[in-house]
Amino acid sequence: MGYQTINATERWAVEKLQEGGGCKKMAAKQFEWLEKEISEVKTRKFFVFDGPASSELRRAIESANLPLPDSYIAFVLQFGNAKLYQQDAGYAIGVRAAPVEAISKKDEPLLCFGHADDRNAFFNVDLLKDGEESPVFESYQGGLKKVADGFLEWLKMRSAAARKAIGVKRWAQIVQGPSPFTQREKAIVEARKAYSWRLVGTDDNGDCLFEVHNGSKITLPFYSIGVRDKSKDFLGKVWLPVSDIKPGSTGVIKHGCYKKYIDRANLEAYDIPDPEPEDRDSYWEFK
Repeated sequence: MGYQTINATERWAVEKLQEGGGCKKMAAKQFEWLEKEISEVKTRKFFVFDGPASSELRRAIESANLPLPDSYIAFVLQFGNAKLYQQDAGYAIGVRAAPVEAISKKDEPLLCFGHADDRNAFFNVDLLKDGEESPVFESYQGGLKKVADGFLEWLKMRSAAARKAIGVKRWAQIVQGPSPFTQREKAIVEARKAYSWRLVGTDDNGDCLFEVHNGSKITLPFYSIGVRDKSKDFLGKVWLPVSDIKPGSTGVIKHGCYKKYIDRANLEAYDIPDPEPEDRDSYWEFK
C-alpha cells in the first residue's frame, strides 16, 4: 500500500464554517441524489451513518485549522461517519468524520478520509486550498493514484460503481427490503448461538487455528466471525468451514485470515452479531 498511518491519530481538519451557513445549504443540493437513495431503500444497515452534526461536532470543526474541501465538510455535517452500500464483508464506501493523518511512500502528508472497497482514500495536505476542491487519491499496490478531482466527484463515481456491481435485479431487492426468515433460517440462527470458538494459534504457513465447538443440534456449513488488524484500520470477515464438526463435538479449523495483509502478531478475531434477514447474503451459515 502507498501509505502508513501515524499513531492512528485523528484530528479535525477544517478552518472555516459558519453556523447554518454555506456548507449546510450546499449539502442540501449536493447530496439530494444520496438522500433519495437512502429514503427509497428498505433494507436496514445498507446505509449506516451518524446523522447531522451535533453542536459539539460543529464546534470541533470550527476550531480546527486545515482547509478541507467544502463538499467534504458539507457531507460530514449532514451525515457524520458513514458506511454506504453494504457488501458481503463490509461496505463499498466509507467516509470518516475525522480524517486520519498518514504519510505516503514519498513522505507526502496525507489525510485518510475514507475508503472505496479495499482502497483507502486520501487528501494530500500540501494540495489543500481554502475554498477549493482537492484531488482524491486512493491506495494501490504501487502507491497512490489520483482518481478524482474532488470529494463530491469521488463519492458519485464510487457510488455509481457500487450500484453497477450490485446490478439491476439485486438493487430492486435491496430497495424492496428482505423477506422474513424462513423456519429453516430461524433454526440456523438459533444453532449459531450454540457454537463457541477460540483462536488457539497459527501453523507453520501462518494460517490461524481455531478450536470450534458445536453445541447445537444441527451441523452448519460455515461459522462467520470478524477479524481486524490492531495496528491499523483493517476490518474483515471470515467464514470458518465447520461442516465436519457434528453436534456435541469439537474440532480445529484452519483459515488464512488475510495473512497477506495482517501480521499474525496484530490479528484479533472477534464475534460478530447474529444475522438478521438483511444479512443473509453475508453469512455463509445460510449457504
